[in-house]
Amino acid sequence: MTVGTLFNIGNAKSKGFEQHDEGTIPFVTNGFRNNGIVGFVDPLPMERVIKEQAICISTFCEATVHEPPFLPRGNGGSGLIILVPKTGMTREEMYYYAAQVNKQSWRFSFGRMVINERIACLELQPFKGVSTTLSIEKLVPEMKQRKNVSISKMAKKSITDICNIERKYAPYMNEIDELDSGTPYVTTTEVDNGVSIHCNEKPNFKSNSVTVSLDGICGTTFFQFQDYIAGEKTAVVTLKEKYNPYLLLYIAALIRMMSWRYHYGRKLSIGRLEELSLKLPVEEDGNIDFDAIEKIVKNSYGWEIVDAHLSKTYN
Repeated sequence: MTVGTLFNIGNAKSKGFEQHDEGTIPFVTNGFRNNGIVGFVDPLPMERVIKEQAICISTFCEATVHEPPFLPRGNGGSGLIILVPKTGMTREEMYYYAAQVNKQSWRFSFGRMVINERIACLELQPFKGVSTTLSIEKLVPEMKQRKNVSISKMAKKSITDICNIERKYAPYMNEIDELDSGTPYVTTTEVDNGVSIHCNEKPNFKSNSVTVSLDGICGTTFFQFQDYIAGEKTAVVTLKEKYNPYLLLYIAALIRMMSWRYHYGRKLSIGRLEELSLKLPVEEDGNIDFDAIEKIVKNSYGWEIVDAHLSKTYN
């Protein structure tokens, strides 16, 4: 059987993520990071919001499964292709067929991108039932009940009024010996908290700081819990005033949220980073509302994991 026999094949219809106001509908783009979701938007008129479970496929054959409603990226010449089952499918079947599509991504490249006709002919093996006791639901952490955090006022503040931003040079990774443990070497990678290897080199940055990628996926931020090494493609952000992990984590999240502004043709730099304005909760006198920021951070998804590491370095 083929993709075309199992699914109705359509194209996404939407504008770019940055052209939307913040909302509640997941905006899906290409890639596997965060299952392709870059944020939540308020859809514009005439855009195609998908209201049934579907598989999104990028031009490079990256397939992700999504629950309705969601808005897939449709602008430009490489919008997503949407697969909607012709008949009812279980969640397990959807993930099964998405995995089969991903296993055949080698068939596509920059010179031979995925198009409707090509994906329709892709051969699939029929689903014969779940052969494992693994539950998809159990893979997803249970979302904690979020508390309402009262914020009376917000104001923009220059990042340079709050933070120090610096960059240093370090030995290239191919010049040092990799170890199973030791000093973390932070690069522009998007995984493992930005750490590519461990080595026996002397750290050039202290812990309790935020690393910002100036290359690769520009604007990727990580909070560093250990002393580490970082090179010229990584900026390091620290607070000018008294160390406050909640404020630093909040700022890291804001920088990452603005990373869509930068790409291969317009990379993030120290200068551009220093131009950022941060929208922060403030008190009536205009000073930063540290209590509100702490509550927001502690109310965020994954806080328990961060807190387990943070408690070792901050009391």
